[in-house]
Amino acid sequence: MKNKSCILKGNQQVYHLDVMKASSCCRAELTDITDEHDIVHHIKLWDKESKQLDQGQEIANCEYCWKDERQGQQSFRHVAVIAKDKKHIELKLSNVCNLQCSYCDPASSSTWDKSIREQGAFTKISKNLQYRLQPFTPATIDQVHLEQIKTHIDSCEDNSVFLKLLGGEPTMLIKNLEFLQTVNPKKIWKVGLVTNLNPPNNKFLSKCIDMFGDKLVIEISLDATPDYCHIPRGNFNEVNFLENLDIVKKHVKHIQLLPVISSMNIGNFARFIDWADFNQLTISPQQLHAIECLRLEFLPNDYKQELVTELERHRERLPAWIFEELGATPINKVRIYEHYHYVKQYCERLNIDLNSMSESKKYWHYIETAYNKLQQQ
Repeated sequence: MKNKSCILKGNQQVYHLDVMKASSCCRAELTDITDEHDIVHHIKLWDKESKQLDQGQEIANCEYCWKDERQGQQSFRHVAVIAKDKKHIELKLSNVCNLQCSYCDPASSSTWDKSIREQGAFTKISKNLQYRLQPFTPATIDQVHLEQIKTHIDSCEDNSVFLKLLGGEPTMLIKNLEFLQTVNPKKIWKVGLVTNLNPPNNKFLSKCIDMFGDKLVIEISLDATPDYCHIPRGNFNEVNFLENLDIVKKHVKHIQLLPVISSMNIGNFARFIDWADFNQLTISPQQLHAIECLRLEFLPNDYKQELVTELERHRERLPAWIFEELGATPINKVRIYEHYHYVKQYCERLNIDLNSMSESKKYWHYIETAYNKLQQQ
């Protein structure tokens, strides 16, 4: 019997109540939350599926991992690291966010939603990407489901729950703070905020520091050096970020940077690692799972070769998949075409000048050159 066990199954519970969906880990397929299939139903189902995995059965909604394993690659269940004997509960209540990141969409950013509604849809991109960039209408959150999550937390052992708030930008939503204030504090092991550290004010952040002290974990969505991050993360405010980072570094022990690796930030990544080292901050690179045309593998091969040279001095510290995606492959004409038009429109909407910084200027030169060659064929 092949080992199919997974520490994540049921131990990492993800609830996206703004779309009334849930999943048994951050890579499993989201399933609907309904009156019949409520929070209690999902928890019981995940416990059953965990036992099935232990018996060597493949669960259908774990296809993300099975696909990699069938190709002889390490899957997410092999490399994921979570604390054993702890319940990791991740909660998303809203898409409210003040940033418009290049790899995001209206379902995860109200600023993206506003852009699509006011400026219209992107053109010359795939139907899949057009579908992803549709206006978003959130579901009405039923208080019953929030109460079920709180009841589940209350049923856990003391000091055993890692409660993490997702967004959008969670520090912009008062409902998140209200929820934290009503959860049984005896059950909480850690409280995590996945934040861009760019909210209009830092009152929420300060309140969490006061409430949770050493239990607070800050996971910062920062993709590049602060002077460059406005390029992959539209509307990013460097001054605001550095002020909040200073507060966090003074008062929070557990801090981690979670950069999403894409074509928009990879040219700055070697310098970003140096910046993080100087500030004594750890980096945990995240793979891109949304806007496909921004994946590293679809960059022009000559640019990828140059990037490998730049990142070589950090090879031992970086996950292998970065260099695998940068491996030379035949050029994908469809993706180059989509990449060019998507980035061009993204930058125009946000008044981003790719020629204003050396790393982005080089990146855009390679993309334009590859695109122009295609047009001449």
